[in-house]
Amino acid sequence: MKTGFTRFGRFIRMAKQAAAPTVMACMLSAAAAGTAQAAQAEDVRKQGWEALPEDKKEAFREGIKQIPDEVVELHRLEGARVVFVDGLLCPNGGDGDPCVKGLYWHDDKKIELAISSNWSNSEISTAAAHEFGHFLYFQTYIFWTEEEKAQLAAEYNYWKQYSYDCTDIEETFAVLYSMYRGSGEQYLSDACKAMLGGAE
Repeated sequence: MKTGFTRFGRFIRMAKQAAAPTVMACMLSAAAAGTAQAAQAEDVRKQGWEALPEDKKEAFREGIKQIPDEVVELHRLEGARVVFVDGLLCPNGGDGDPCVKGLYWHDDKKIELAISSNWSNSEISTAAAHEFGHFLYFQTYIFWTEEEKAQLAAEYNYWKQYSYDCTDIEETFAVLYSMYRGSGEQYLSDACKAMLGGAE
């Protein structure tokens, strides 16, 4: 797992902003440890989990291990949850927006993951990392340096040529985060990896 002093500073600032003693204590202990631990499925507040087939549960368990536990813990402490839905998710009832495998709801920080029997385990893992990328983006962007923001803008300008998912800065961050925490890290520049790791 990636580690660094940037995370410590971000978590301290996030804890001060949250002004919640429990959140502050959790973040301080995670940041002070200096190493990132893999998250576990048990760390996630889940809805619809019991209805999932065992192989899809295992796919989510493997996917969530890619994400540092402090990111998942912050999601849980914010009162957010991951909701598993059978089939595709169609924002606006499918009118105008394509159906997707995952959605992040900014207001309540809820992540919805569509689980279909014909999806591969890697698709489920990628969707989970992508949606946690949205959460991480919204939780940390206000603390980014101008250099980090410029790096993300440069990544967006580059990746929008190659991925139709990179429709804006936020989506690009989520796409890159799923690559960083998945099997696409080798395609990312060192500067991009530093930006993503810094957000954690």
